[in-house]
Amino acid sequence: MTTEHHTRVELKARGNAHFSQEEYGQAIACYTQALVGDDEGGAPDKAKWNAAILSNRAFARLKVGTAEAFALAEADCSVVLETEPRNIKALYRRALARSALGHHSAAKLDLEAIIAFEPSNPQANEALDKLRVQVAARTHHGTFNAAFQQQLLDGKVAPLLTPSTDVDGPMRLKSPRQHKSAHSPRHHDRHHHDRAFAEALRQCSLVAHHEAQAHAARDQAVAKAAWDDLQELEKSVTKSTQVRSAQVKRHGQKKNKGQKASSPSAMTRPASSSIKSQTDALWAELLEDEAKTRSVVQTKQKKTHP
Repeated sequence: MTTEHHTRVELKARGNAHFSQEEYGQAIACYTQALVGDDEGGAPDKAKWNAAILSNRAFARLKVGTAEAFALAEADCSVVLETEPRNIKALYRRALARSALGHHSAAKLDLEAIIAFEPSNPQANEALDKLRVQVAARTHHGTFNAAFQQQLLDGKVAPLLTPSTDVDGPMRLKSPRQHKSAHSPRHHDRHHHDRAFAEALRQCSLVAHHEAQAHAARDQAVAKAAWDDLQELEKSVTKSTQVRSAQVKRHGQKKNKGQKASSPSAMTRPASSSIKSQTDALWAELLEDEAKTRSVVQTKQKKTHP
């Protein structure tokens, strides 16, 4: 083991010690010094070593809890995943960083990738469930409901960082017996967290129910007002139609009375019919006389020119 590598091992150990004492700033500094630089390309297992250190530094930055620290943690994990795309810790910690930054879709992809590699991973499944609750709690304006947002800020719904004394250790799956152990402090914490999570869901449901009732009441009032306006309009149109019909009827009656009293055509209609009959009879007689005259002329012509 070279002197440089021995020094990096010591820096990593010091970083882990600072992390366990919740001295995250000093832990980050130690991890940064423990990284193998680009000018040390000949260092053995450089990529693997740096991946472990970057993952630890990302975890410490998550613990700092500022927006800048979350962004740096996401960047550290992304560097790890460039060379180790199946690194579960890097995927999980990047998902936490992205979720904290509000990048829920990207965080969801990381968690789904973990579950694709390890379907029974409890941390990833739990974080994915909570992330779905966060997304469901968002309003159409892109913000969280105020009442539910407070639950998120209190840590009752947001994905939790689970500190470990073995910072660089693998994410181990817990057996059902470990989960069910009534004497385990972790079981007690988990039970407390589950109750808090259930209460947050209940509060979210109540808020959504009250908002739905408010919307329904407002919509019902608007619908009733519109119906009343429609009824008034219908009455107005009906009344106007009745008045117009009465006016038309009176006008028709006046017109009929005027025609009976003063129309000359009504008085002379029989006379006009009689004149027409006489004219037709006279015209028939003229046609008959013409036919007789034509017959006499034709007879005389035959006698003169046998």
